[in-house]
Amino acid sequence: MREALVGIANGLILSVIIAAVVFMWFGSGKLGAVIGAAMIVNAIAAGLAGILIP
Repeated sequence: MREALVGIANGLILSVIIAAVVFMWFGSGKLGAVIGAAMIVNAIAAGLAGILIP
């Protein structure tokens, strides 16, 4: 369960940073939100894979 929590925390932190960069670079809040959400889902999936596979 700890891996999933770390994945969620990493996903949230990194997605906020990347979403802000995308917003400043492209000026699109929607694009930043989509990329941020994709990063959160990816980090959660990686954390769950770390729990379930080994």
